[in-house]
Amino acid sequence: MQIDTNKPSHTGKGTRTPNRKAITFLVVTAFLNAMGIGILGPVSPFIVQRYTGNPNTLATVVGWLISSYAICQFVAAPALGKLSDRFGRRPLLLICLLGSAIGYLLFGLGGSLWVLFLGRIIDGLTGGNMSILFAYIGDISEPQERGKYFGLFGAASGIGFILGPAIGGSASLLSYQAPIYIATGLTIANILWGYFYLPESLGKEYRAAQTNLAELNPLKQLYNVFAIPQVRWLLVVVFLFCFPFAVYQTLTAVLIKESLGWNAPGVSKHSWPLMGRPAVCAVRSCFALLVRCRLRRPGDSRHVPGAPFSTNEPTNAPIPRLSTCKRQSSLRKKAGWPGYCDP
Repeated sequence: MQIDTNKPSHTGKGTRTPNRKAITFLVVTAFLNAMGIGILGPVSPFIVQRYTGNPNTLATVVGWLISSYAICQFVAAPALGKLSDRFGRRPLLLICLLGSAIGYLLFGLGGSLWVLFLGRIIDGLTGGNMSILFAYIGDISEPQERGKYFGLFGAASGIGFILGPAIGGSASLLSYQAPIYIATGLTIANILWGYFYLPESLGKEYRAAQTNLAELNPLKQLYNVFAIPQVRWLLVVVFLFCFPFAVYQTLTAVLIKESLGWNAPGVSKHSWPLMGRPAVCAVRSCFALLVRCRLRRPGDSRHVPGAPFSTNEPTNAPIPRLSTCKRQSSLRKKAGWPGYCDP
C-alpha cells in the first residue's frame, strides 16, 4: 500500500502557499490542546476527592477519569478525521474545539462524579483536534515542507505539556476550579479566532463524495494503517513512548499528594520540571532513531529506500544501503553519541 504525497492542492486554487495566519492559529491550537491536558494534572486529585467517599480509591477514579477521555478519543478521532474529508477541515476543527470548551466547563462546574466523567467524555468524543490539524497542513503545504510544520506542532504541544501543570498549579491558589475555567476561556477565544480568521483548506471539489458508516469504525482504520509496514513501526514507537508517559502524568499528582501531603501548587512546582526533561529527552531519542534509520524525504536517495510516504521507490525496494548508515554511525561514535544505525 502506497501513499501519494504529490496530490494537487486541496485549496481549489492550484497553490500550496501556507497562510501565515492559519499556521499561527494551528500552532496556538496545538499548544492550547496540550496545555489544557497539563492544566488538569495538579488539580484533578483535589477535585475528584470531593466526590469520592473512600480515599483509597482516589488513584483508581483519577485513572479512569483520564482513561475515559483517551478511550473516547480513540473511538472518535478517526471518524472525525474521515468526516473532515467529507465536510471540510474548518467546521470539524471548530466543533472539536467547542466540545473541548464544553468538557472543560462541565469539569469545572462539577457537582458530582458523573458530571466530571461527562465532561471528559465530551472532550474525548470531540478530541480530533490534532488529526485535523495535520490534515489541514497536508492540504496547504508541499510534501517536502510538511515535516517542518509537523515539527512545529510537536514543539508547541511539548511547550503546552510543560507549561500546563505550572499554570494549573499557580491558578489553583485562587480555587481548584480556576485552572479549568482558564482553559475554558482560552478555548472559547480560540474558537472565535478560528471562526473569523481560519479559511477552509479543503476545496469542495476535493472532498469525499460520501462517507460510509463502516469507514467510521476506528478498528478498521487502525487495520488499514497497520497494513503499511513503515507506519506500523512508527505507531509502535509512539505507543511505547506514550504509554509510560501517560501513566506517569496521570498518577504523579496523586502520588505526591498522598505521600508528601502537598497541595496543588506544590505538586505543580515540583513535578512539572521532572515531567518536562524526560519527555524532551525521550522524544529526541525516538526521533533520532527513526529519522536516521527508517525515514527519508521524498526524492532523497541518501536515506533508507522504501520509507513511508514515498512514491519514488517500489514497495519491494532492495535492502537499505549500509554505507550511509555506517558513515553516520562512525560520525556519531566520534562525537560520543549512540550508534543508532549500527547493523
